[in-house]
Amino acid sequence: MKIRPAGVRDLDAWAAMRERLWPEAAATVHELEARAMLEKPERWAAFVAEEELGRLVGFAEASLREDPLTIERVEIGFLEGWWVERHARRKRIGAQLIEAVEAWVRERGCTTIDSDAEIDNVTSRRAHEALGYVAQEESIRFRKKL
Repeated sequence: MKIRPAGVRDLDAWAAMRERLWPEAAATVHELEARAMLEKPERWAAFVAEEELGRLVGFAEASLREDPLTIERVEIGFLEGWWVERHARRKRIGAQLIEAVEAWVRERGCTTIDSDAEIDNVTSRRAHEALGYVAQEESIRFRKKL
């Protein structure tokens, strides 16, 4: 298994995996978003897990954000998305993807990385906790159309 930065050649497979993680958007939208990430490497990073025969089986995306918990403008890393195909799970591929993201965040001078998950996503919570992430809060976001 090879963990490497995502590139233009990965867009189709990467967008398809993004669609499985976030099915509310079409693959074409995911491809546009992925392409936009590649165009701003100072703010975004994406890593893919590639099997020996070149098939992609996972990805992790990260960004730099302002820390919402501090008054001063401090950048932190943010794990935006993380996916491993079902057949490739429980083989430390996800952990290797997160290690690549964390290294990218550290290289940019950040000492903190945040992530989030749906409140009822027990699988994601367990995966985060297994890698040393600690839940900070539980909340429900509200919205009203005006």
